[in-house]
Parts: sequence; structure tokens; C-alpha cells
Amino acid sequence: MPSGRKRWNLHDGPQGSLRRLRNQLAEDGCAESQVVLAKQLLEEKCELEADKISNFKQALEWLICATEQAHPEARRMLRRCVRSGVIDEASAPIVRAKACLAASRQETVARKAARDLFASLSNGEQYITTAQLERRIREICCCTLRKEPDDDAIDDEAPEEARALDGEQALEPSQLQSGDHLHSNGTIRTHDTDDDYTDRPIHSDDIRNLTVDNLVSAAVDYCQGELPLVSRELTLTDPSAKALDHIPALHRAFLHPLVFVQVLYLKLLYYLGSFSFRLSNIELSLLLVAYLSVGTDGLYHLVPLVLYYSSTIVMTVCTFKMLLAKRQFVDFRKWSGLFLRYSDGTLRPDEAEDLFVRNNLGPFLQFFLALFLNLFLYPFIANQWVPFSEFCVLSFCLMFLTLFSFGTNGNPYPDVLALISFGINVLAKYPYEKDTVVHQGWRFLDLHVSTYSSYILGNGIEFCLNARVFFSLLIPVILFAMARRSDWRGVLKYALPHCVTLSWLQMFITCSHGSTTYGLIRGTLALVCSVLFLPLMGVVTVTLPVFAFLQYVTISKLFYTVSVLVGLTMKFVCIN
Repeated sequence: MPSGRKRWNLHDGPQGSLRRLRNQLAEDGCAESQVVLAKQLLEEKCELEADKISNFKQALEWLICATEQAHPEARRMLRRCVRSGVIDEASAPIVRAKACLAASRQETVARKAARDLFASLSNGEQYITTAQLERRIREICCCTLRKEPDDDAIDDEAPEEARALDGEQALEPSQLQSGDHLHSNGTIRTHDTDDDYTDRPIHSDDIRNLTVDNLVSAAVDYCQGELPLVSRELTLTDPSAKALDHIPALHRAFLHPLVFVQVLYLKLLYYLGSFSFRLSNIELSLLLVAYLSVGTDGLYHLVPLVLYYSSTIVMTVCTFKMLLAKRQFVDFRKWSGLFLRYSDGTLRPDEAEDLFVRNNLGPFLQFFLALFLNLFLYPFIANQWVPFSEFCVLSFCLMFLTLFSFGTNGNPYPDVLALISFGINVLAKYPYEKDTVVHQGWRFLDLHVSTYSSYILGNGIEFCLNARVFFSLLIPVILFAMARRSDWRGVLKYALPHCVTLSWLQMFITCSHGSTTYGLIRGTLALVCSVLFLPLMGVVTVTLPVFAFLQYVTISKLFYTVSVLVGLTMKFVCIN
């Protein structure tokens, strides 16, 4: 048996084990361990300048990783390291550190939430599907979280999340399914990545793979107040514009009339909502040719008429742009609920949502400018060249469309204050003195009778407050009440959209002065026929073969006799 000296293994004690454990935690993504390692590297005394620079670069890498996870101390340390001037500012680590610091805290938190979301859905894979992402967003927004009786952590975090999503932001938490695992930060790991959301059939052509970079890019778009591009691949608000694509076009309205009307409205909304007012070179050339072909006398009458038509078209298109932005805002709030869930409640969705509202103020400005131009040109145009009846029907439809679209705010019922304001505007602007029925028969609606005593102010100024003036004075009071909502965020969210509804009411009143009974019937029939054309064609294509078959059966007695004999024979065979 060979003999020799015993070989001893040298260990560096518990400090070395702790150091190896901290390195492993830092590599696994623990922000606290990354900050501790960065501190040790920065505080380490090095005799050689090369070792000092190497430690500084390694510390920068750890601090960048920790800052990307929204660690507050890491961000402060990284800012001090960039300002220290240890290495050249043009070097790659400093450039990367500056890019990391350029992102706001909100964006950093959203980026981290996007990475956590990808980690919870991917189950170690390199990608997730749009079906998984849509399912998770729907779960968070539409379901409730089942709380375990012995889970104190969830009970402690639930009130904080409920407060963060209180009021208009109320998005309910996700519901755990069998096999799902709840993490400490509130994220959920799905038990099966191939499960599709069962409430809506998702075709294989609609499913697309998403990487972590796609989700991080979506988080950046969200923080900039823009709807993420990946939302185009999702259906967060039912119905989808492709819901009836699997049915023949002429049969859609007959088989699914309500869904057909909704899909038709969505397609019109997307078409006009994405319409651009920029003219191409060909269109500008045609306008120039038309301008040069008209004489000076014709321009005097033609220019106001063209501007009047153009302003009406701009008002209509801008209205659909606002309605599209309203629909996108509903989806945007669902992204807020998603990122808020995966950010441990540290995300402030109000900032991103306010930025989204401000980014979509352009159509409002264009609408009110076009409205001012339209009302200004009204006295200068020739009435015989303007279809006031058709414009009256258009204003009527857009008036109620904006009233119920802007007044719902995600609720199944419209805003009561908006309805009251609309009713008061109607009462204040209705021409009672021209309505013979009201003036002669409905005496209790005669609002020209003074309801208050008259007062003499100064020398000969009589102040008479009647019901119409009272209603007119109530209008700014109600608009002020709408603007005060949500800490004065209601100015852009409630009051300004409601002014669009009131503008279409004013357009309806203005156009009604020049409309006729036959014109209103003509405009209504044109609108109804344009909507019911496809349904009627669908009914015809379905019923005509049936009637043709019945007619053939009644004409051909031989075919009728053979059909009866075949039916009786099959029945006899089945019985035996």
C-alpha cells in the first residue's frame, strides 16, 4: 500500500463562501447583490492603475444592471461614477451608463416590469406568443385574484394595489388557474404556454412570437404616452375587426347582425381615424389646375363654398380620430394594469396616461379651428349649393355617437353629468318661440316667461333672469364640475371631449335652419341604405335559393313524388 504525505485543501473561510454566494446572486439578477459587489469593487485599494480601471468598469456593469432593475441607490452611484472621470467619457461603459441614466425612473420601472412579465410567461423559452400576452392582460383586467387563507403577503399587497388602481384606474387583479405559481412581486408563472385564451378563438395566422426586446420596446412606448405597437397584434377590446372574416361577406349581416354593425363601425373608425390631411403632389397639382381654371368672379363664390365643405370634412375626420383615440385609451389603461402588476406597485400609471391624452390633443385643436371656420363662413355661402339636410343628419349621428362614446369612460352606463349638460344645452338653445305646438299648447314649457323679478341696475339697465338665461348660466358651471374631476385631469378627459358633443349640437341647430322635410328623409334613407345594403344582399343570397328550390318542387310533380317515396323508404329502413 503506497504511503505519502496527506494533501490538504485550503479554503478561504466563510467570507469566501459569502463572496461566491453574492457573485452567484448578482449573476442571477439580484439588484442588492449587484450594488454590494459594485461598492466592494469601487472601495478596493489597487496599486496598479490598470487594476483600478478594471474594477471601475466591472462596477459600472453591476450598477447598470441594478439600475435597469429600478434600484434607487444604484442609480445614484452610477451617476457619481459617470461624473468621476476615472475613464474616458467616450468609452463604451460610460456611453452605456449615460444611456441608462437618460431613461426616466418611470421608464426604468416599466422596463423591469416587461422583463419580469417575459420571465413569468416564457418558462425559460426564448419567446412568448401574442396569445399568451393577450390572455394575461385579459386575466389581469377582467378577473379577481384568489387569495389563499394563509398567504399574508398577498393580503398585505392587495390593498396597496387596489389604491394604486382606484377610481378610473380600477383594473382588477389576475385570477390564478391550476398550475400557476404566484411570485413574491405579484407575477404569475403560467403552467402551460400553449394554452390559448378560451373566450375568443385565435387563429394560427394571428399568433406571433414576441421576444423580451419586443416587450421592453412596448414598455418604452408606454412610458412615452403611446400605445405599444404590439397592441396591433392583440384584441384587448371586443369585438375584433377580423371577427367575421371567416364568414362570406354577404352572409355576415344576416348571421350576426349586431357583430356586423360593430365590425363595420370599427373598420370605418380605423379608416377615418388613420386618415392623413397631407396632400400628395398629384393632389396638389389637381388643386392648382382647378384654381387656375376658375375665373376671378367664380373664386369669390367658390372659395367660401370649398372652405365650408373642407371644414365640415375636417370636423368629421377629426371626430373619428378622437373616437379612435378614446378606444385606444381603453387599451392603454389595460397596459397600465399589466405593468403595474409586474412592477410591485411602484409604477405611476397616471403620468403615462396623462401623457397619452396630451399626445392626442391634435385632433381637438384641428376640430375647433374647423368649427370656427365653418361658423364664420356660414353667412357668406349660397344656401342652394349646400346640402343642409344631409349635414343635419350627419351632425345628429355624430352628436349622439360622441355623447355616448366620450361619456362611458369604460362603464356600461354613460356619464350622468354629461347627459345633464347635454339636456340643459338642448333646453337653452331650443327655439320655443318658433315652435307652434309648444307656444300654443304646451304652456308649461313656455320658458320666455320671467321666473324672477326684474331689477334696475344703474341708469335704465333692466336685468331679467328667465329660464333660458338660467340654463345658459348652468352650462359653464357643469363644465367646471367636469373639469374638476380627477384632480383637474377632467379638463382633457371629460370637459374637452364633451365640448365636441356640444359643437355637433350647435352644427345640428345651424344646419336645421336650412334643411327641408324631404331633405331629411333623403339623408336618413341614404344613411340607412348604406348601412343595410349588405344585410339586404345577405338576406337575398340566402333566401333566393330556397324560394327557387320551393318553386322547382311545386312545378315538378315527378320530382316531388320521387322525393316522398325516397323519404318513406329511408324511414322504413331505419325503423326496421
